[in-house]
Amino acid sequence: LVLLFAAPVLIAKSKDLVTKNPVQSGILGVLWLILCIPVTLLLLATNIGIYIGLFILFATLPLLLLGFGLLIIATGSITYRLTVKKEGTPWHHAAIGAALIAGVSLLKVIGPLCIMVAFLVALGGVLRACWNLIQGK
Repeated sequence: LVLLFAAPVLIAKSKDLVTKNPVQSGILGVLWLILCIPVTLLLLATNIGIYIGLFILFATLPLLLLGFGLLIIATGSITYRLTVKKEGTPWHHAAIGAALIAGVSLLKVIGPLCIMVAFLVALGGVLRACWNLIQGK
């Protein structure tokens, strides 16, 4: 819920990107995690790239938190729109998304797998929104 106050523009843009094109966001999220971990470990192992590795590491941690927050808000937004057929407030989206994610996490194997896939899509959406905001779009 802190994300709604801290980064409302980023969350709104990310939510729009995720709902419009989830496949592209998912691919970007998977690529970021696949490439980020080995590159960061290699950079941290060298004396020359340690500062770049630390920068990537400390930039990835907030992105992961933003991705999980976006996962909850986007899930609630999609569910609210499909059930009520109206657009709700971000508070409604966050509450519905948190309840839905908590319910899905109770499933044995398929629940965490679904949450992981949705998280990678949300992470890609956050990365795309950050890049668009940096470029001024």
